[in-house]
Amino acid sequence: VFVIDAFGNEVSDGTVISFAATNNASVTQSNGTFNGWTQAELTHPNVTSVTVTVSMGTTQLNSTTVQFTSATPASANASATPQTQTAGSNVAITLSNIVDAAGRNATDGFEINFTATSGAITPNAINASAQATAQLNYTGTGNATVTATHNGAVLATIIATYIPASAKKAIAIPQILGVAGVAQAIQLTQITDEWGNQIANGTNVTFATTNGSINAVNATLDGTATATLSYNATGNVTVTASANGMQLNSTTIIFVAAAPSSIEIN
Repeated sequence: VFVIDAFGNEVSDGTVISFAATNNASVTQSNGTFNGWTQAELTHPNVTSVTVTVSMGTTQLNSTTVQFTSATPASANASATPQTQTAGSNVAITLSNIVDAAGRNATDGFEINFTATSGAITPNAINASAQATAQLNYTGTGNATVTATHNGAVLATIIATYIPASAKKAIAIPQILGVAGVAQAIQLTQITDEWGNQIANGTNVTFATTNGSINAVNATLDGTATATLSYNATGNVTVTASANGMQLNSTTIIFVAAAPSSIEIN
């Protein structure tokens, strides 16, 4: 600060000048002027605006406003909601508490880049209120690691886990022959969701038949479900398999007469 009197003359060396700052800022006091100049150091731990007032005794000489901004974002907290999601559905990625190396909240407007090891994610976002968000979508299963960066520097990473969606497709055995009165195994294989992911073990598959009897509900193992059909007559029997109300596939079994167990001769 250069200090002059009312006539434009620099004040005498050693003139004591005081500084005051708003918003809880810290300001050092000068040791007096030299050749009209004096100085002070102003600090504040947060991103904020501070007004500095310069006085000589009880006389206010001038004031100015200083805007403190953050340095480049250095770290953040990341979260995934939900952290476990079904294939083909979105996971919200939130980056919060974005701060610089000194721990101060980042100012608005920094570009945050998001990348994912699996699936698709919105490519970048502009932080606001020390936060940035993105959407992750993956049609496969397993872990997808999302990394948030600024200018190539990693701010945070988060892992989202994708599991199979509801069963939508399956392969049924082709039309086969059955023997009246003999139990027939009905197998449904390669049961997957709409994205081709094998559904989780233990998924219930419901079997229905147009004739005869069948054990209706069977749990899957390694993408396969098996039921046992019994029919004591001859003719066609259609078996339909469903899961979660969705028909997966059907097959037709042709039952033929069993071998004669006895022959009556007249």
